[in-house]
Amino acid sequence: MNPDRDGLTYAVAALLAVTAVVDALAAAAAWSVRGLFLGPLADHPDPAGFGDLGLATAGALQCLLVPVTAVFLAVLLRRRRAGAGWWSGLGVVALVTAGGTWAYVSADTVAGFVTGAGALAAADLLNALVAVLAAVFVLRPTSMQGPKTTGMIPAAQ
Repeated sequence: MNPDRDGLTYAVAALLAVTAVVDALAAAAAWSVRGLFLGPLADHPDPAGFGDLGLATAGALQCLLVPVTAVFLAVLLRRRRAGAGWWSGLGVVALVTAGGTWAYVSADTVAGFVTGAGALAAADLLNALVAVLAAVFVLRPTSMQGPKTTGMIPAAQ
């Protein structure tokens, strides 16, 4: 264990890793639903009545996991005084996710579900990618951390 990092850093990294896995599973479930609407359910008379347990389960896990991870990440980033570039990126991801979710939830035709499931899969993949990048960012030591830190503030270069 690296003494320069505290438990919060590792907790956030672990939560982000689990979030990335859940997002990847949600993307796979959405892509599977898309495939069903392109195949066996292509002529389904009531596509809105179709429910997919995998997609619902992944969505429920996301609804539980993402807020908890966001709170821990916000506390960690506030402590590290991370820049507004990072928060802007998270905002963009939230908008893409909202758009994908809206496209799927508001669908009422087979074509709408195909488009919505594809948008949802893309949003979930983007979420997984951002979670992995965030975990790398969280675990990356800053200039004030690491084994070579002497306790003095580095001179301006």
